[in-house]
Formats: sequence, C-alpha cells, structure tokens
Amino acid sequence: MKHTMKLARRAFASIIGCSILGLSQTRLKRLTEDEWQSAYDLARRAKSDRPKSGFVPNAEIAERIGEAVASGLYGESTAAQERPFRARLNGDVWTVMGTLPHLSLGGVAIIQINRDDGRILFAHHTQ
Repeated sequence: MKHTMKLARRAFASIIGCSILGLSQTRLKRLTEDEWQSAYDLARRAKSDRPKSGFVPNAEIAERIGEAVASGLYGESTAAQERPFRARLNGDVWTVMGTLPHLSLGGVAIIQINRDDGRILFAHHTQ
C-alpha cells in the first residue's frame, strides 16, 4: 500500500511538473520573423476591431494602463509605492492617479488616457 501511494505521488508530481514546464515553455516561445511579418501585414490590410465602448472601457483597464505608463516613465519602484492607482472618466478621457498612504509626503503620477483609442494624452509626476 505504501509503495502504491509513493508511486502515485511521484506520478502526480511528474504530471504537475510537466504541465508547469509546458506552460513556461509556451510563455518563452520566441516569434519568428515570418510570424512578426504576418502580423504586420495583417494590421496593414485588415479592419481593426473597434469596441463600441472604446479600447479603454472601464476604470480597471485604465488603472492598469496608467500604472504601466507610470512604471515606464518613473520606474517600477516608484509606481509600486503609489499603488493602488485610481481612475475617473471625464468625457472621453480617463484620468489615472497613483495614491500614497494617509499623511505621506510626496507626489503621485497623473496619467490621462483617451477612452476611445487608448492614446496617452498626458503624463506628469507631482512633487
């Protein structure tokens, strides 16, 4: 009985390990030049999907984009200190701001994003 359980555990661990390895290899796959060229060609000739509510339809997506922009502009450590990011829609423009803990000193990132097409309209870090 103990031997059977030990074999079952090993088999289960092996299956899980192979699954994880397969997932990590999928994520690490590099695209070939032909695959990139096919994507470029398709983007030039096909009609783009355009959601009725815009490419940035809700606050959650706006917050994620704003945080990514802040990370790129001001550094990952700065953006991490300003989590959570909050977004508010005014017309067709999302304004995304970082937050600081209560009574903290310092500035926050302010990013404005066009709801319809996702363009970054404004980026600034207050002092």
